[in-house]
Parts: sequence; C-alpha cells; structure tokens
Amino acid sequence: MLPDASPPQRPLRFALGSVLVALPLLGFPLGCAHTSPASADTRAPEGDAVALRCERDGGFSAPSDQGALTDVPRPGARATVLEFWSPSCIPCESTVPAAVAERAGLADRGIDLFLVGVFEEGQKPGESGGAKLAAWGVAGESFLIDLGGVLMRRYGIAGPPGSVVLDAQGNLRWTAEGKAAAGHFPDAARRTLDEPCSP
Repeated sequence: MLPDASPPQRPLRFALGSVLVALPLLGFPLGCAHTSPASADTRAPEGDAVALRCERDGGFSAPSDQGALTDVPRPGARATVLEFWSPSCIPCESTVPAAVAERAGLADRGIDLFLVGVFEEGQKPGESGGAKLAAWGVAGESFLIDLGGVLMRRYGIAGPPGSVVLDAQGNLRWTAEGKAAAGHFPDAARRTLDEPCSP
C-alpha cells in the first residue's frame, strides 16, 4: 500500500479559531467586552481603580426606549453614569442590576444613572431590551438606545459591559470595561464631584 500523498488537513478547530480572531478585526463585535489596544488607555493605573481624567466633551442626545430624545448630561445633574449593556451580553446579567441598585445612593448626591442599551440594526430595542431587563430582574427600567454602538465607541469602550462617568458639563472623567471594572463607577462618580476638571 502506498503512503497517502495528500496534504494534511487543518483541524476544524483551527479554522473556527481563525474566524473568531478575524471577526473583531473586521469590525464585527462578539457580544461582550474584550481588552484591546485601543481601550487599554481607559484602564486605571495599577493600584488606583478610579484614576480620573478630564477629556473635554459636550455631552450628547440619544433616544430612549420611551421614544423621547434625552439630553445627557441632564440639566441640574452634578455628574452622570452611563452603564452600557446589550441583550447578548452575558456579564450584563449581573452588572446591570448591580448598577440599578446604586441609583438611589447616587441620586442623593445629584448623580444621574442611565442604562444605555447597545443594539444592532434590525433589532427592536423596545421589545428585546425591555424583555431582557425584565429577565435580569430590573423590569420597567427605562434606557437610552445606542444603535450600532456609536456612543459606546465614542467613549473608547469596545463592547458591553462598560461604565462611563461624565461631569456636569459632559466632560469624560472615567471609563471601565468588563465585569470586574464595572463595580468601581460609584466611587468614580463621587470623586468626580470632589475633583473637578482643571481649566
């Protein structure tokens, strides 16, 4: 019997791995945050999970699931927390309820909290977003709609979950990606009140 002269076949696992690596490079999100070189500068230095910065920005307006256009920051807010999530984000099942649980304590200090749902074109945010929040135990929560992740990327977040803190003027003070970093936003928001942007 002659030896087989055909070239060795690559395992399917290698081919699938190559596709998964290529998708984010081509701009296709995989559903949840990952560390990337573009977002590495948003991380706080080791030893200080809440290192503030001051990037001038004027805020934005976005539609809500109720249909109204919402200005962020809201007039009168001393600071604003944005909590980015998507229906396909598995870690968001815990980060979103945890963020909502902080709302009352933040509001006592004049800090707004907005949930920001990231949806792809063709999704129905009002239906899929509301149903997912209800499944996560936060039924009835209103949220802002970020179609295609434009707002999320504006603040340097590659994918949900992600947290952003803005000051009263809408300047970017702090960002974090991923489940582990997200719990630091209450401290970042409080410090934003005590440490204003220098002129």
